[in-house]
Amino acid sequence: MLNANAVHKRACRVLPEVLATSGVLLEDESPSGLAALLFPLRRKSSGAVTFHLSAGTVDALRTDPWNFLETALEAREKMSRHGARSAYRPWRSVWMPDPGEAAYFTSRNDGMASLVVIPSERIAVYLWRD
Repeated sequence: MLNANAVHKRACRVLPEVLATSGVLLEDESPSGLAALLFPLRRKSSGAVTFHLSAGTVDALRTDPWNFLETALEAREKMSRHGARSAYRPWRSVWMPDPGEAAYFTSRNDGMASLVVIPSERIAVYLWRD
């Protein structure tokens, strides 16, 4: 069945294993909106998926973000049968407007996607352009 859980299950393959998530935030939860995210012939050549971070992931990022992210450099699964798992560049950070809050970001080695993690908002955003 095509629903937010199906999108989450499929989309989280692009994330490193240690970035545990509990769901996705979707702009369009209609059947056609969900199909556009999941099926390659209908998927846009660029877009974004926002994930809810699990409580454990948020805690780990608050405790020791660099040690935690050091192991987050490879996608948990391949996107296709014939490809390899996506590899990510080393993580970097940027300070948010609120004192003491940081966001972390990386990009795939091929430069076709980026991943931004904002622990204070409990989200991770995967952005792609094919």
